[in-house]
Amino acid sequence: MSRTLLRKRAFDFSSLTAGQSATEVPIACCDISCFGDVVMVVRLHSNAITGTSAIVVAAYDAAPSEDDPAQTFVSPSAAAQVSIDASSAAGALLVAGLDAGFGDALQIHVTGTRQGSDTVRAEISIELVGRPGVAAPRRSLADTLVVGNTTQGTDVVVTSGDEVRGDDGSAAGALSLRGGDGTAASNGGAVAVRGGSSAAGAGGGISLTTGTGATDDGDLDLLTPSSGGAVRLRTQSTFVGTTLDALTYAATLTVALGGGTQDIALASLATDGHNLKLDVAVTAHEVGVAASLKSGLIAQTFYRATGTVLSLTAHVTNQQGVGGVGTDLSFALVASGSTINLRIVNAGASNRTVYVTVRWLRQEGGFAS
Repeated sequence: MSRTLLRKRAFDFSSLTAGQSATEVPIACCDISCFGDVVMVVRLHSNAITGTSAIVVAAYDAAPSEDDPAQTFVSPSAAAQVSIDASSAAGALLVAGLDAGFGDALQIHVTGTRQGSDTVRAEISIELVGRPGVAAPRRSLADTLVVGNTTQGTDVVVTSGDEVRGDDGSAAGALSLRGGDGTAASNGGAVAVRGGSSAAGAGGGISLTTGTGATDDGDLDLLTPSSGGAVRLRTQSTFVGTTLDALTYAATLTVALGGGTQDIALASLATDGHNLKLDVAVTAHEVGVAASLKSGLIAQTFYRATGTVLSLTAHVTNQQGVGGVGTDLSFALVASGSTINLRIVNAGASNRTVYVTVRWLRQEGGFAS
């Protein structure tokens, strides 16, 4: 069962100032009380949109009242919408289903947003396609997952090639995954991402790839709160060689004079029989002093036996410097309990405040924690 709301009509927002939006209301109120389910169908007859501008066609729940016939009471959020931009081809059929539990009437908005000197013009027609009946109560995706999760099992399954993503378009939507917030003294919920297992073939990998852009490519940030929390890259295999290139530490710190030290925790060995070879690059640059820095490369192997972490003599300890920091500071990898630290020692007669960066270049061996 279909109902034509708007015959072919041109909407032109090309006269708007750059960055401005404007909305036209071609349908102030349309009775849909006979429908149980409704889909809004937008036919794109022609499209002259250029650049990053866009036109959005949206349907809003409306509720006219005999007590105040001069007003049409409209929901602040759209029940369905479609977006048209420069990539939308003429002849396209744009479809959006109304949320379950919609009201007795709709108001249609057509909103254009102009960027720069873009042309923002398209010809569209609008139709509703529905079936009679009683619609199910309105329920958000979050509600659906909570209600449907009776076994604490799998709630959303996508087939190969499908994806969960933010909205595409001129104002692309971000996608956020987070654990639940804890109440009172309870812990917050963790977020776990893992590849699939296979009894006979290879296990599924995990790939994190940032997006490419015309002005700049996306960054990959691994963030912990400023009050604490570590960033760990690790393998739980007993003997596995893994190449890493990860910034593990970057901060400003002060190393006290006369043999003062600062330790930066890099890793730990929690199980006897495991070993770990770390290749670490470190640079300490004195804050506010251009020609005062120390840089080094250290490669050293550690192992754990009878509950103690021990080390072999460093394979490589190449350190060079200039200025006061170059003379006074030295670096070493040391074991402290189960933890492997980068230790910075100041043998000079002055405190040294330095900006330190530490990078794992490679780790080989069993990494237990």
